[in-house]
Amino acid sequence: YVYNPLTESLSPKSLPEELSSRVITGLIYDHQGKIWLSTYGHETCCLDVSSDEFVLCPVPSGQGLIFCGNRLSYTQTEVPDSFEHVHCTFEYSPQEMFIGTDDGLYTYNILTGDTHLYTEDETDPYAISNRFVHAIIRDYEGGVWIGTYYGGVNYISPFTSQFESFTHSRFRNSVGGNVVGRFCEDTDGGVWIACDDGGVSRYDRNTRSFTNYTAET
Repeated sequence: YVYNPLTESLSPKSLPEELSSRVITGLIYDHQGKIWLSTYGHETCCLDVSSDEFVLCPVPSGQGLIFCGNRLSYTQTEVPDSFEHVHCTFEYSPQEMFIGTDDGLYTYNILTGDTHLYTEDETDPYAISNRFVHAIIRDYEGGVWIGTYYGGVNYISPFTSQFESFTHSRFRNSVGGNVVGRFCEDTDGGVWIACDDGGVSRYDRNTRSFTNYTAET
């Protein structure tokens, strides 16, 4: 759908017939005016605003493609392995994108084309806790919060490249659930976490503690 702020109305936007999935999982507009669109299938596509046309970018067998378009042009680059089920895209810096998939967290350098995959590793206590990455935000301090499916919350400090994980526990103060779908930061710096299996949690960075809210409370 396209929202018109002048008329305060929504109008449907037709997608290319070639798309294997009609489920749009991520849409961002970066600082350069580029539009990144991801789907739940085997391709990504881009809306060229100037021509009002979509450009489709299918994923060949055995490799993936990242696709980026702006008002004038588009580019694509290959990434290793399959690139199925992209849930979210996040602009980490003007040169680097974070992409959450069912394979883990990909980083993609726009300038060099380099990619790196972060996935779960039981032998590494500082690895990401789960490979299914569903949500990513950055807080006002520059830290990055990553929501996973059954792996709880992961946090990357702006001063290190290590993952700190927060998972649900019945025996200590913890996040309300492990299936994390969304984040939001409030004006006091608290991070709100939406869990499919545990309501809503608010993390206080000063006390390093969670307050949990469920339908019962």
